[in-house]
Amino acid sequence: MFKDKLKDLRKQNNLTQDELSTKLGISRQSISKWENGLSYPTQFMLNRICEVFNVTFEDLLNSDEVLLISLDNNSSVKKVKRNILLTSSLVLIVLVGLIIAVWVFNDRINKIETPLDDVEETDVLLGFIVLDQVGMDLYDETDEDSLNNLLKSGLYPLSYTDVSQRDHVSYSNKLFGYKISIIDDSVEENATIYIKKNSGYHLYSVYKILYDVVDKKTYLVQTTGILGSSLGSFTLKFEHPKNSVIQNDVTYNITFKSTDTIEKIELYTYNESNDYISHQEVFTGETVNIDPETLYFVIRETNKTVDDQMYLTKTVVNYSDIHGQYYFQAKMYEDNDFASVETIIIKTLF
Repeated sequence: MFKDKLKDLRKQNNLTQDELSTKLGISRQSISKWENGLSYPTQFMLNRICEVFNVTFEDLLNSDEVLLISLDNNSSVKKVKRNILLTSSLVLIVLVGLIIAVWVFNDRINKIETPLDDVEETDVLLGFIVLDQVGMDLYDETDEDSLNNLLKSGLYPLSYTDVSQRDHVSYSNKLFGYKISIIDDSVEENATIYIKKNSGYHLYSVYKILYDVVDKKTYLVQTTGILGSSLGSFTLKFEHPKNSVIQNDVTYNITFKSTDTIEKIELYTYNESNDYISHQEVFTGETVNIDPETLYFVIRETNKTVDDQMYLTKTVVNYSDIHGQYYFQAKMYEDNDFASVETIIIKTLF
């Protein structure tokens, strides 16, 4: 896939995400989203990537990805053509209207004004963020910096669009099974958020992130509260208004689940005769090479409840079901009660 090929090319050329973003003239967050499979570059940016690494489109994309990006670019071109046609029609109508106004009203034309009261205030939805009690206490609607600090902290599950750069953002590393589907002009985002099981009283709230096009200000509006163990699903739908900074209709489908903490992760490998080969403790963020004789492997997690009770969960992976490497996502709690996506890479090819 593109995300894996881009990451491999960057590492082969000894480039960091910051260095590659500088060469391409874009933000580091865009590189991060591409390498995490959250978005794809435009066709223009794909050309730039090919130039930097001296590769072809076929070296970067599989056939499905080529079709996806082609459809997306084609949609964008159609939007541009449609906007040009609408703009031309609007200009023609305005000119005709002015001519008629001059002819009918003559010396009154310069007195025509649009009262400020007629300006419609429009709130544009940018996305959502989930806050715990600490985050809610830190947010100050009179101080926009407090919101920016929450968005950039990496502590809270979120998905939103940066108006200043017109760039989609979801780098909180708190969204599991994150997937974006694009059909025509509609975007559907699906994600699962894991919250640590806790016997105490905790309040978690989902906020809509809104943008005031009149005051040029971003702020939060509480949508729903999640109390204690009352977890479930939440859907937020938005249809963008005309001339909005948001170009697509968006639906957010968010599922909340609670989990225990993980104390230890172990890897067991077995051969074709189902004989045990090896066992080792593995850690998030590392890459593990497995024995070439492995037919399947088992990832065993040791979990701990709020009552300090231990239990095991197992994930069995057949060698034939993966290609080259397997990404195991663990739910780790470090900063707060929202689990972070931590990855272990298990390589099956040498």
